[in-house]
Amino acid sequence: APPWPGGLPAAPAKAVLRDPAGTLWVGTAAGLVRRPAGAAGFTPVPVGETGTGITALYQDRAQRLWIGTRRRGLFRLDSGSDQARPVGAGTPLESASVSAIVDASGEAVGDGEIWAGLRGSGVAAIDAATGAVRMVRHDRTVPFSLPNDDVWDLLRDDAGSIWVATGGGLGHHPPQAGIIST
Repeated sequence: APPWPGGLPAAPAKAVLRDPAGTLWVGTAAGLVRRPAGAAGFTPVPVGETGTGITALYQDRAQRLWIGTRRRGLFRLDSGSDQARPVGAGTPLESASVSAIVDASGEAVGDGEIWAGLRGSGVAAIDAATGAVRMVRHDRTVPFSLPNDDVWDLLRDDAGSIWVATGGGLGHHPPQAGIIST
């Protein structure tokens, strides 16, 4: 889509994030742009193929930007880098549509686990240090599994619990627990 004045794509905005440095990140159906604090316009940030739709943005404690996309999975942009790198090559995450991203670790510092909610594919739990991906899926034979694989949103509350909104109900993952209750 041709850009609006100032470089913002003429496409629906799907995710917006302002980082601690004041940079405004806008994920649109046509890609990702950023505007540093005090700048007059937006600059495109390459993510995957040209025109990749951005659906979710999250910045972790290490100032890495996690970028969820529509049908192209998850990307990570390290602090100080201009190159977004794909996460989870060779896993179901690689071609998933990401609906939400949250830090699921209870650690105050260091690398933890990032959760990406996926439309129709459950949750991808990513080890932020190693990049290893573990899939969390609905299993009707397990009482405390994910309520449904169509994840709409994720939230980490002040107590450290993760709430998972799905097409089949709300899931709750208490801190330090290996279960998700429905």
